[in-house]
Order: sequence, then structure tokens, then C-alpha cells
Amino acid sequence: SRLARIALQRPSSAAIVDGDACVTYAQLDAAANAIAAQIVAATGEPRRNVCLFFTGKRLAIQAVAGVLRSAHACVPLDAGDPEERLRFILQDSEPVALLTDGAHVERARQLAPRGCVVLDIGVAQRAGTPPARPAIDPGALAYVSYTSGSTGAPKGVTQTHANLMFFVDSYARDVGIGPGDRLSVLGPLGVPAVLGDILRGIALGATLCTYDIRRTGVAQLADWLDRQRITVLHAVPTVFREMASRLGPRRVLPHLAVVHLGGEALFGGDVAHFRARTLDHCTLVNQLACTETGAIARNIVRHDTLVASDGPVPAGRPIDGLRVEIRRDDGTLAATNEVGEVFVCGAHLSPGYWRRPDLNAAAFSADPSREGWRRFRTGDLGRYDAEGRLDFIGRPGTSVTVPGTSVDLMEVEAALVTCPGVVRAAVITD
Repeated sequence: SRLARIALQRPSSAAIVDGDACVTYAQLDAAANAIAAQIVAATGEPRRNVCLFFTGKRLAIQAVAGVLRSAHACVPLDAGDPEERLRFILQDSEPVALLTDGAHVERARQLAPRGCVVLDIGVAQRAGTPPARPAIDPGALAYVSYTSGSTGAPKGVTQTHANLMFFVDSYARDVGIGPGDRLSVLGPLGVPAVLGDILRGIALGATLCTYDIRRTGVAQLADWLDRQRITVLHAVPTVFREMASRLGPRRVLPHLAVVHLGGEALFGGDVAHFRARTLDHCTLVNQLACTETGAIARNIVRHDTLVASDGPVPAGRPIDGLRVEIRRDDGTLAATNEVGEVFVCGAHLSPGYWRRPDLNAAAFSADPSREGWRRFRTGDLGRYDAEGRLDFIGRPGTSVTVPGTSVDLMEVEAALVTCPGVVRAAVITD
């Protein structure tokens, strides 16, 4: 609905810039209609899962819009993943269709499970298929995003249209972005944060600018930011740190209005890079999020914000509409500066894991203090400081005892990345 309204109001505005190609909002809306009609014609009843298999981002973004318009839920795949992982997700998610483009049709057919039809979305757009606009319940699933599987088999995390829009609007309100912004899309579609960038950009009417960080690397990223006049850069701190370290001493990125860093610990040295490489109006967003909850906390750092030069930067305060609790092992609430497990409470958490009632029972529960809210047990450690800001510590085990002395491995990593020439650091115990 948002996409259709934006296409009506600003049909010639750029929705996607992919190299030399530009897709307007009118063209994106028409593509969504055509792809939705193709899916519904091939699969019948809506509200099932549809997997996406692309390497190029322009068609992938159109496919996302088409699946959502069809009232199905999209399941993005990373075409660069090992075949074992791709087959697992395709089997586990039980898709009725696998969307791809002409260049990948044969491989898609080899991967598709029994009963899953392979659709070339290029055919639908050339055919000029009439629009299909099935009614969509806000509580219907919008997507299923699979976790990395680093601690076991990948898990499909579900999310609804209504929850998606809650987090889009929260981000726009807190960060201050909208139709005039140009957002970076750096990673592959299968990364949950990248899918979030795409959905956020479409819903806000911004311009999504694509860059293949895997193929092109970091060396050319700053020049691309300038050339594309990117106003919102979303990256992991490692990428931003490496890019900033490569620039000449006086190089500034003048178009940036927001530098959004997440997915890894942010350190004081990263804030120093931010101040050196952006103009005074630019803000740094340190966001804590996870696939099961969406955004958890944000720390908006400006050029004049006081930030400690050593150690991790706090994750900030919980976003409006969520409550974050730190609890001891016995379930009681931890005191200020006391480390405990992070619990996230709200009305917009993921409905749960796809086909995993055992995991849902272990991780999700009703929030006893507020009707209609649910609680998610993250398994991560954190604490609130004296100013009410959340410090994210990570999984149990990042704090170790080295004969008689407690050592936080993240603090050691923070010290190492301040050394000249060091971009990444990882610390383990022997």
C-alpha cells in the first residue's frame, strides 16, 4: 500500500539506482504488480512462502516488492551461500515458488524442492500481466529470514507486515530520514539487515543505491558514496573502519547525513573516524538489533556528543514501544551496572521461528507485566549504566577470568583496533 501510494504521488522519483540503471517508483510499482500476478497465477492460494534467488540487487528488490504485493511471504536466499545451506532453507521453508531471473533459471531448477515452481520474473514483466492486488491482513507474514546457523542449523525467523511497518516508522522518526534520502544497499539479499534496508527504503519512498561489497570490496566504497551522493550509509563497523582508514588525512564524505553502524561492537575509535570523515550535520547511529526482535536500542551520536575514547560505545536506550530488561540467573531484575541476560518485551516481536515450536517455547513467552506484549529471551548479556543506557556485552563467554582477574575480551579487542594499521581484531583465550 505504501509503495502504491508513493508511485502515485511521485511516479518519476528514483526507487533503485543499480550501476547505470535507474528504476522509478512507477516502474517498481508496475513490476510488483506483474510479479505478484505471475506468482498468484502459478501458485493459487496466497499466504505461502516464496523464495528469492538472485545475484543482482535490482531484480531482487523488484522481486521483494512483488512477493509482498502477492500476499505471500518472501524468503530471501544468498546465492553465494554453500549449496548445503541453500537446499536446507529451500526444504525447510516449504516454498510454493522460487523466483529468479533468466541467468539463474537452470541452477534454480536444480535446487528447487519437489512441488516448488521456478519463475523467471523477467518473463512476467515483459508479458505485461495485469495487476493483482489481493487483500493483505496486517498480521500476515511478510518474510521469513534465516539466521546464520553459526550455533546450529539455520532457523527461519518470521515477521509480519504490521511489525515491519512499526520498525520502519520508528527508524524514520528517530533517525530523521525520508523520501529525499539515498540509502546504501551493500550486502546480499540473504542478510537480514540488507532485507531491512530494502523494505525500509521502499516504505519511506527513498532511493535505494546498490553496491556489491563482496565483489568490489571496500577500496572503492568512498568514491562510490560521493558519486552516488549517498545520504544514509548502513554498514558493519569493520567496513566503515577500513574505509575510513584508507582515506587521505583531509578526505571528508560531504553527502552523508547518517552513518548507521550495527551488527558488531562499535568503539570510541570508530566515533573518531566518523567525526573526521563527515560534516557537522551528520549523525552516527549505533543500533542494537536481532532478527527475532527487530531494533532493540539506538544511540544517536552527534559530532559534539561525549563518547569515551576507549571501550565499546553503549547501544543506547530502548526504542519507543519496547522494554528491555536485564535479569539475573534467578530471574530477578539486575541493578545498575550489573551484568545479566537481556530480555526484550513488546507487541512487535517476531511471531516466532518457522516450524520450530520447541525453540518458540524456549525463547518466547507472554509478558506478565503488560497485556498483549510478549517477551524474548536473547541469550545475550548486557547491563544498564547510570545514565540508563544499555551496554551490550554479547554472548556468555566474552568475559573470562585470567588467573584471578576478570577480563572482558571485547575491551581487549577495542584496544587492539586503536593500534596503527589494525582494522580487525579478535581475542580468544588459550
